[in-house]
Amino acid sequence: MKEISPGFSSYNARQIWWADVATFSGYVARSQAVKQAGQAKVDLAVLLGSDAGFTVQSGNSLQGLLNHGYSYNLLSEALLQQPSAVVSDGVLAADGPNYRALILRQVTQLSVAAVQKITDYARRGLPVILYDCDVTRVYGTNQPGNNDTLLAAAVAKLTKLSTVSTATPEAEVLAALDRRRISPAASYHVPNLEATRRQTRDASYYYLFNAGTTLAAPAEAGATGIRLVSTAGLSPGDTLLVDVADDQETVTVAAIPTPAPAAPAANVALVAPLSKAHAGPAAALGPWGVPKGAVVSSLAGQKVTLRGDGVPYLLDAWTGQITAIAEYTTGPGTVTVGLDLEPRDAVIVALVTNAPKRAHVTALAGGEAVYTRKGGLLHRAYVPGSYTASLSNGRRRTVTVRSVPDVLSLPDGWSLELQSWGPDPAANAVDPTASAKTTVTFAGVTLGVWDDLPATSAHLAKLGVDGMGQVSGVGRYSRSFHLPTAWARAGAILYLRHRDDMVVRVRLNGAVIEDVDQFTDRVDVGDHLRIGANTVEVTTDTTLNNRMGDFDNPDKIWAGGASGAQTYGLTGVRLIPYVTSEVL
Repeated sequence: MKEISPGFSSYNARQIWWADVATFSGYVARSQAVKQAGQAKVDLAVLLGSDAGFTVQSGNSLQGLLNHGYSYNLLSEALLQQPSAVVSDGVLAADGPNYRALILRQVTQLSVAAVQKITDYARRGLPVILYDCDVTRVYGTNQPGNNDTLLAAAVAKLTKLSTVSTATPEAEVLAALDRRRISPAASYHVPNLEATRRQTRDASYYYLFNAGTTLAAPAEAGATGIRLVSTAGLSPGDTLLVDVADDQETVTVAAIPTPAPAAPAANVALVAPLSKAHAGPAAALGPWGVPKGAVVSSLAGQKVTLRGDGVPYLLDAWTGQITAIAEYTTGPGTVTVGLDLEPRDAVIVALVTNAPKRAHVTALAGGEAVYTRKGGLLHRAYVPGSYTASLSNGRRRTVTVRSVPDVLSLPDGWSLELQSWGPDPAANAVDPTASAKTTVTFAGVTLGVWDDLPATSAHLAKLGVDGMGQVSGVGRYSRSFHLPTAWARAGAILYLRHRDDMVVRVRLNGAVIEDVDQFTDRVDVGDHLRIGANTVEVTTDTTLNNRMGDFDNPDKIWAGGASGAQTYGLTGVRLIPYVTSEVL
């Protein structure tokens, strides 16, 4: 059987999700618009040795710096010869990235000219840190003007300067930066969070990506430790989010054993036992060879302090919506916001200098603060209680929420219209990429994977498959539900769970939501609910993976797909209610 990549890997009209590609392409376009706006501002320049500059660099070589908010660019010594590579007022390339320090990372080979250039930088006030360096050789053969003897003399001059520091473990790099009061533009201590900053005349844009990690072994409920693929940058006291959706829980790191125990023993000790079980990598790899272990996020509402003045806005790259952040604090030239960020997801925060300032929440004891469309302040509560908000105008407001409706789960009673994509013998004689589309329906469905649908022999014959595990296509789920009067003051977040497919559309009482965040699968539907009868529809697209065949034998359908079977299906739908109260 030929190895063919699954559907998402080919960006063309033969894909099932092509009609909904605007969601993905819009996300990419909006993200790139921000990441290419204005001028990149980067905290640190990291210089590679002459030999390393010719090799491909992959991964994060200074994860500890990233975990504290520092951003950095990797440079080769050739870049030091660029006209813009000059130091003024103690910074490198002030009109460009504005590097505030230069780190030589594990360098063993440099040219004499490069060391002389770095010495000139240091004399002009640029802090230089030699991290785990032993610069003893020039690259290539010794030549007059560029040889090991001259190099040693140049390095000796460099290391005598007061602006030059040495560091061996990465922690000493952080200490050296701290001594010189070089703080990152985005300041935090969150493992696996990475920051990128762009500066325009009127705003600072921060793109924050939660790289997360995954479980390297299954974790049982009650376990006091977990095995992670990477513990880079983790410290005791760090808060982690393990897994997603209904299986998610918050844990606190108690210790990182050193040396790390052999797999599959836990390499992270927890303050309290796990309350739930979590999956490790599957025996069979998922699409593109990626293990299906439970994801681990490092972001659970931590505060992030951003350099810049102005009003903070949240830019949603999925929908294009721009929302003023209602809870934040300010300091001298900084704005601090709280962020919740799913694993592998990103958020964009803009600090806009010319935006009108209005009263905002500076501290809140539970729940969340949001602005109305007209600029009023609201408190959103998910559980009953009294909540006190401190405001930027010096006032304090307490709101009391006496009741919040129960969470509404919709596990069954669904109608499913499944449009299967498969071979079209007549069309394939002309165009082998064309797909025949065959629709079957199921009534009274309990949410779950397509493999478990109550398909009859007539269904399978119509679809031309031996089992539902061989089906790829579009799932259109619909269901009615009733909301009692207890929901009169309530809105809700629609939480969706699914497998290896993607939610591309939600329709609630006729209102269509086209752009669904593919990382959170959450939709605020508060404006669309009504007391009494409601109707919700959810549409999912799959890849072509499970319906791909052995093209040497076109009559055969290969249930395993091209790179291992995927699992499709909407598996959970819940409405999480909230009650809003006026704050200001």
